[in-house]
Amino acid sequence: MTNALANVGLGVVLLIIGGICTGVQGPMNGRLAISTSGSFSAFLSFALGFWPLLIYFLADTKGGKSIDWPTQVKGTPAYAWLGGIFGGIF
Repeated sequence: MTNALANVGLGVVLLIIGGICTGVQGPMNGRLAISTSGSFSAFLSFALGFWPLLIYFLADTKGGKSIDWPTQVKGTPAYAWLGGIFGGIF
């Protein structure tokens, strides 16, 4: 039971940190856009966000080895690939 409670506690802490980061991200990106330009701040935000996501991906998939790439690509609907484009536009 103690282990389950520790996992819940960690989850709550991660949710709080994620909420704080989400709330702070917009004003920080806005300030960067004022200092530079909107397109550069968007580029920089995505470029810097790429690295922690890459580290998470590599850790989560054991370096990409735990994914059956051909099956995953074929099984993904075409519209699902547009998410990254929409994220860049948004």
